[in-house]
Amino acid sequence: MNKKKIRMFGIMVLIISLILPIGISKLLDLKEINKEISLEDNQTQEILKKHPIIVNLYRHQQDYTADAKSETYVVKRKDEYSDTKQKQLLYLQSLFSNEIQKLIDFKILSQQLLEVNNDKKYQVEYGTIREYQNTYDLEHIFRMKPDPYKGVDYSMDADTHKITHIELRQDNPFNYTDDEFKEIALQMIKYLELDDIDDWVYNQYGYESNQAKLRVSCYVDKRYTDTYNLVIEVTLLGVINSRLWGLYFDK
Repeated sequence: MNKKKIRMFGIMVLIISLILPIGISKLLDLKEINKEISLEDNQTQEILKKHPIIVNLYRHQQDYTADAKSETYVVKRKDEYSDTKQKQLLYLQSLFSNEIQKLIDFKILSQQLLEVNNDKKYQVEYGTIREYQNTYDLEHIFRMKPDPYKGVDYSMDADTHKITHIELRQDNPFNYTDDEFKEIALQMIKYLELDDIDDWVYNQYGYESNQAKLRVSCYVDKRYTDTYNLVIEVTLLGVINSRLWGLYFDK
């Protein structure tokens, strides 16, 4: 082995020796975050009985498949559907209208943020609704490029009709303080009727309950797209969301 090969081998060994401990540390952190969640303790069982939405969140996680059968409705094209589909579309519109109004009432969202300029009850008057077995999704696009882009997506639990995920995307930055993120997450807990759970603790990821095995978060995510994404969501403690990936692997 000549000197050049020996030098290259030495450099490779040095690089591996520097990177390996960091990699092992990251994997251990990831394993700790993504560890299997036990739902067998008595406190958790009592909470599940009172809050079917938590059971549904776990069920949706277990049953998720990218090929799930769905039905899509475009609100502005309602007249093109059969009477049966028109009736279902009106039903879904009503569900989303009522729940988005509740989000406004709880100050999770605002009329200004949703570009509603009057004091009337919120109405879903456009957008695309997708109906799955366990969830309903609503996609609103306010403006397309080249105008300043803005859009919002909602995911609703089909059984309880609670909205569990909100993602508002726009070209312009969001001006929220950490205290405002915290308050929005707290109001989300109240909207979901989970505020009777007494072990919510706030940390850098949001509010977490070990008894319910849940996390409720509000944050701005700008890592994979060219827009600023305001995310308000409830997730399982054993699931790594996009923010956690960023905190653990973008350091």
